[in-house]
Amino acid sequence: ELQTLPVNAMTTIIEQMGRGEIWQGELTILAIDGEWRPFSAMVVPDLRSNGEVNQISAVLRDIRERKDFEKRLEWEATHDPLTELPNRLMLMQRLSSALERSARTGSWVAVAFLDLDNFRIINESLGHRVGDSLLRQTAEKLDSLVWSRDMAARFGADEFAILMENLETPEEAEALTERIRKSLSGRVGMSEVELLMTFSAGVAASDGVRCDAASLVRDANAALHEAKEKGRDRTAVFNGQMRARAVDRLSIETGLRRALRRDELRLYYQPQVDLQTGKINGAEALIRWQHPDHGVLGPGDFIPIAEKSGLIIPIGSWVMLEACRQLARWSVELPNGRDFTMGVNLSGRQLIQPKLIEEISTIIETTGIDPAKIEVEITESILLDDVDRSIHLLERMKAMGLKLALDDFGTGYSSLTYLRSFPIDVVKIDRSFVEGIGTDPDSAAIVRSIVDLSRTLGLRTIAEGVETDEELTVLRNLGCDVAQGYLISKPLAAIDAARLISYNPTW
Repeated sequence: ELQTLPVNAMTTIIEQMGRGEIWQGELTILAIDGEWRPFSAMVVPDLRSNGEVNQISAVLRDIRERKDFEKRLEWEATHDPLTELPNRLMLMQRLSSALERSARTGSWVAVAFLDLDNFRIINESLGHRVGDSLLRQTAEKLDSLVWSRDMAARFGADEFAILMENLETPEEAEALTERIRKSLSGRVGMSEVELLMTFSAGVAASDGVRCDAASLVRDANAALHEAKEKGRDRTAVFNGQMRARAVDRLSIETGLRRALRRDELRLYYQPQVDLQTGKINGAEALIRWQHPDHGVLGPGDFIPIAEKSGLIIPIGSWVMLEACRQLARWSVELPNGRDFTMGVNLSGRQLIQPKLIEEISTIIETTGIDPAKIEVEITESILLDDVDRSIHLLERMKAMGLKLALDDFGTGYSSLTYLRSFPIDVVKIDRSFVEGIGTDPDSAAIVRSIVDLSRTLGLRTIAEGVETDEELTVLRNLGCDVAQGYLISKPLAAIDAARLISYNPTW
C-alpha cells in the first residue's frame, strides 16, 4: 500500500479522479528503502465515454534538492552563520510565543543578555580570526549550559541572549543567568594565546501580561548596560529605575541631535597661566550645552551618551572648528594674541574615525590658524587601548604642526612605560595630584617626579585643578610650566574670557 504525507493525499487524489479533475501538488512518499522522499506530482485521469475512470497517468518529479535548499534558506534566515545559534529574528519569534503561553499558564518568562567584556580590544589586538574563534567557543559552551526548554541565541556582535521559559519566580532567572555567566567566564586557550574572559549580564522577566517581546528585550538590554556601568563582570536585574535612566538617556540623545541642528552647543574657555610670567598664555576649550529647558549643562551630563551613540563624532568636529575659529579671532584681537594657545580635547571615538586627519587639516586651512597654537588633548587611557595605532596617529598630527598634550597624566596604569613612546609635547598633571599639594607630601612628591621627568624629556607641564594660592606657589617652586583651575578662573564664555585676558592680570 502506498504511504504518503499528508496521510489523506491519496484519498484526495482518488476523489478528484472520480470527478474527472486533474490533481497537482506536492506530496511525500515512503520509498521501498524506507526513506520519505518529496515529489512534485501531476495526476491526470483518462475517462471512458460514460464518465468512468479508464486509467490514471501520473508525472512525479523528485524535489529533494529543492527542499534541502529551502530548508537551508529557512535555517540561514533564523540562525547566525558564525556560531550556528538562533539569531535575533528567531529569538523574537520564540519570545513572542513564550509570552503568550506565559499569560495563559501564569508562569514567568525571562530574557538575559550576556556580553563578552572588552571584546573589541581582543578583536583589534589579536585579529578577527581569534575573535571569531572565541565567539564560536562561547556559543558552543553557552548552548550546552541552557536547559533544553530554553534557547540560546546570538543577538549581536559579542552579545548573546538566553530565553528562559516556565519559571516559577523572576528570581529564578537571575540565579540561572549568574550560574551561566560564571560558567562562561574563566581562562580560554587559543592557538596563539590564553585569554582570561569575563562576561557582563542583564536580566529582565515578565509574567506575559504586562510586557511584550520588544519591551522585555529593551529592559534586559538596559540591565546589561547597568552591569557594564558598574564595572562589568557581574549580573544586573532590571528594575524601574533602570527604565527611567534609559528614558533619560534616550531623551538626552534625542536632545543632542536637536542641539546640533539648532546651534545649542557652546564653547567655554578656561584660561591657563604661564608660571614664569604669571600671565595668561592660553586656554582650554570646554563644551557646554545650552539646553532649552534645563539651562547650561556640563559635559558630564551628555558627553558619555554622545560617546555611546556616536554623536561625539559630529560634536567633536564642531568643537574643533569652533575652537579654531575663536583662536583665529583672538590671535588678532587680544594683546599678544599670536602667542595664545588653545587646548582642544579629542575623544576615543574621534581617534578611530578614518577621516580625522583630513578633517583637522581642512579646519586649519579654512580658519588660517597656526597649527602650532593648537594643543590636541588626548587622555592616557585612550592611547593605551592600541599603542601602535596611537603612535601612528599622533605622528601624523605632529607632521601637521599640531602640539599634542597627554591629558589626566598619572591616572593610567602604564604612564611611565609609554611616555617616551608617544610623540607628545605637553603633559597635563591630573587634578587628583594637585589637590592638597601644599599639605600632602605624597602628592608633592608625585608632582615633582612628573615635572622632573617631563623636563628631562623636553616636555611642558600643565597642572589642572589649581584652586588655592598655596597650590600655585608649590607648583611654581617645583618648576611646573603652566597652571589651570578655578583659582585663575572658571570656564568662561568667549566674551568674558576675552575681557579677562584683556585686563592682563598677573598671578
